[in-house]
Amino acid sequence: MPEVHGDKVILDDESTGMAKLLIKALFYLIFFFGTLLGVFAAVGVCVVIWGPAILEMRMGNSPDYGHPSIWLMLGLMVPFMLVGFGGTFVTVCLPLWIRYPKIASVFLKKERLLLLLVSALAKGLVSIVNAQGDEISTIKS
Repeated sequence: MPEVHGDKVILDDESTGMAKLLIKALFYLIFFFGTLLGVFAAVGVCVVIWGPAILEMRMGNSPDYGHPSIWLMLGLMVPFMLVGFGGTFVTVCLPLWIRYPKIASVFLKKERLLLLLVSALAKGLVSIVNAQGDEISTIKS
């Protein structure tokens, strides 16, 4: 059972394990939905080109593999999934890892090289944001 001492909560081994499991599940769910965005984007490109009726006519339950829309969707799906995964990492997970560094240790306990890469990315991202903030403040004044 977790103990409360003032404003600090001390977790026992069972609670810590459950917290790590929930953090991992949350991050994997975020990555899953980010990857699904890539699939939806590939289908969206086909809808923009051929119109919304293509979803029922050619790409429905029994897809027409002779139509170029299905091949375009299949060809764009993997790159868009990678972009969705990368975008999810950069916009959601990396800022959380910067704000709460102990979250990174849940995932990267044994992968020291990957931890160094993530910390270098985080430092680079922070320096880019700070540099852009300095440029914006000099433009306003």
